[in-house]
Amino acid sequence: MKLNKDVLLQIKNRKSLLLLFIFILFPTLVFGQLTGVTVTPDNSNAGEESIYDISFTTSLLWPANGKLTIEFVTGFDASTVLLATSINNVDGGLKASGSGRTVTIERDGTGSDVISGTTVSVRIANVTNHTQPNSYTATVTTTDNLGGLIETGTSSIFTIEAGPL
Repeated sequence: MKLNKDVLLQIKNRKSLLLLFIFILFPTLVFGQLTGVTVTPDNSNAGEESIYDISFTTSLLWPANGKLTIEFVTGFDASTVLLATSINNVDGGLKASGSGRTVTIERDGTGSDVISGTTVSVRIANVTNHTQPNSYTATVTTTDNLGGLIETGTSSIFTIEAGPL
């Protein structure tokens, strides 16, 4: 069989259609990696409430109406989170909520998109530390406004210490 232009075009179109189909069905296969992720408590005493600073560098665009989740390990309590504020490179309004061990920060769309390669820092208030002194990590994830995964990363280790007696 001789391959002519029409046959080659059909093959190319089928491959393009297949790739498009894969990306529509499995959008989470194409995501980036947050780097330089840190999660730092201002109070590292076990079982006590703390303000946390979260910092990371994006490799993809994070939209002005996107979301950020910080997932602590079991034993932390994020259900009393009160607020989130930007420390660095996030403008517009932020709304924080907590459930179990997860904090979700929603951007309200009034700010600018965070472009690739930007280091972002946010602060959240009222996460209750784990009751066991130890070293921990947290998972930080950016998503679009519908919850579609953009990037994820694991923080460097932070330490929870025994509180005063």
